[in-house]
Amino acid sequence: MAKLTVLGGSSVASPELVRVLAGAPRVAPMEIVLHGRNAEKLDIVGRVCQRIARPPLTVLWTTDLGRALDGVDLVLVQVRVGGYRARAFDETFPHDFGLPGEETMGPGGFANSLRTVPTVVALARAVESRAPQAWILNLTNPSSVVQLALQRSTRLRVLGLCDSPVSMHEGVAALLGASLGDVRIDYVGMHHFGWITRVWHGGRDVTGDVLKRAGDLSWIASPPALVRAIGALPHPYLNYVLSPGVMFQRQRGKRPRAFELEALEADLLAGYAAAALDSAADPLSGLGRRRAIWYAKIIAPVVEQLLGSPEAVQIVNVRNDGTVAWLPADAVVEVPAVVGPSGARALAPGGVPPDAVALTQHNCAYESLLVDAILEQSFDKAWRAMALNLLVRDTGQARSVLERIWPHGGVALGTG
Repeated sequence: MAKLTVLGGSSVASPELVRVLAGAPRVAPMEIVLHGRNAEKLDIVGRVCQRIARPPLTVLWTTDLGRALDGVDLVLVQVRVGGYRARAFDETFPHDFGLPGEETMGPGGFANSLRTVPTVVALARAVESRAPQAWILNLTNPSSVVQLALQRSTRLRVLGLCDSPVSMHEGVAALLGASLGDVRIDYVGMHHFGWITRVWHGGRDVTGDVLKRAGDLSWIASPPALVRAIGALPHPYLNYVLSPGVMFQRQRGKRPRAFELEALEADLLAGYAAAALDSAADPLSGLGRRRAIWYAKIIAPVVEQLLGSPEAVQIVNVRNDGTVAWLPADAVVEVPAVVGPSGARALAPGGVPPDAVALTQHNCAYESLLVDAILEQSFDKAWRAMALNLLVRDTGQARSVLERIWPHGGVALGTG
């Protein structure tokens, strides 16, 4: 029986993972172990997950990291270091510098990296000591920064997973009035920094048709004319790079998303606790408000394929190793790959517009220097990295921002 351990298993979204896996047509016999630090919260979530699980799935939960990792095959990392209070900080403190705030992009993503990388590296080293053959499936943001740090700190096999490319694919198919299976996309980039470079429908290249209607895609905040001129569809988070002023204005005066999620978490935990006392209550009645779509769109399919389901192409984050010729070998790239029991076999991209190449190379250099700064605890390297951040205006602003958050991301540490 395979063993899947979820680090950050006390998340109120974890029942959705169990629900999706329980409903999968070809799910392998699996023991799902939820690990968390807060025993009370973990117990509430664990009881709900146990109630949802169906053979061949079983669910256990523990605060003992060693017990959670012994004999594990797959480790899903979904920890949130600092909790929602830290995310709220990431989403707001950049406003003091006239910059948009976000937990993966810009100064907010930098602060999140400072807090998160040391914690996840320590967890990964624990995995390596107990189950060196295990796969790490990373869902923790900033994902490619975390993954690069793991590659430089351990010998573990790591895949970074994100639902955004799937959602982009779905959006393009809907724009064309076509089913998802009838539309193929060429995609290349990095986590939250990718591009759809070609769209195929019925064997025909329809990229031009899609670009003409770029303004009809809900995630495009940049001028559609610019998107058409570039010749590729940018990832939603690239709005922060291409149109930072627009994103900043959208955030001003609005309540941070983190506070909404914190309130939702409290509501869901209360509902889970009540369902544990009432066997007739639906424990998942409120989960739709969390919209944990990543489990169905990318996590469960990859888990199933790694455990023996038929191979399939997924867009995942992998070590480059020459797949993208214009990025370093150790870069973490987000590309289509054939995923199966032996891992992920990345597929080389086709032509990419020079704008996309240049911006992605810049982001790659930034993330590489950021990881070195964190692992070495080097302020000078951190300053250089912040100066490379595409949302930061100059080296003076870079130092001012860094002094606000160095070395622990601006808030007290803790793992949610």
